[in-house]
Amino acid sequence: MKFHVALFIVTTTIAAGSAAAQSQKPTDPSHDSQHHQMMQGLTDAPFIQMMSKHHQQGIEMARTEEERGASASVKQLATKIRQSQEKELAELKGHSEHHAGATGTSGSSEHDKMMDQQGQAMMSSLKSASGAALDHAFLEQMAKHHQMAISMTESAKLQDPALKTLAQKMIAGQRQELNELKKELSSHGAAK
Repeated sequence: MKFHVALFIVTTTIAAGSAAAQSQKPTDPSHDSQHHQMMQGLTDAPFIQMMSKHHQQGIEMARTEEERGASASVKQLATKIRQSQEKELAELKGHSEHHAGATGTSGSSEHDKMMDQQGQAMMSSLKSASGAALDHAFLEQMAKHHQMAISMTESAKLQDPALKTLAQKMIAGQRQELNELKKELSSHGAAK
């Protein structure tokens, strides 16, 4: 009997530890895959809403780095990213006036819930860091954030020609910023 109780306690402790470790990961691969599938093929109005929310998260992440980061070059990149995200967000809001439903709910609470969870996970990893650790966390998380945006935009089924043009411009800009993030990450990784 004691053996079964001990085995149960050990098994429960391991399972709880594993669950806690998974909940601390900023992005769980299965969660990323599920998120990717849900974001595939968004049409105009849902795309505008999801990308607007995504940009708002990116702006918040960049501000955190600008306020508390240690590296001048990473803070400068964060400022550049924030400014481009703010400009694109204003353009997305301009498009939302022409697309019913783009400013309200997306029609899918699952999309909204997943975007919120993703944003909270990324922000928690930044809020818990400071100085050089924040620089590194920002570069990693913003790179993931940009990769998700590129994937979401490339797979969108947009109809509005002006929105398609904006989407192509966003992809080009985010790819360039992603390269800069990766370059900074490799130099900061080597310095660690």
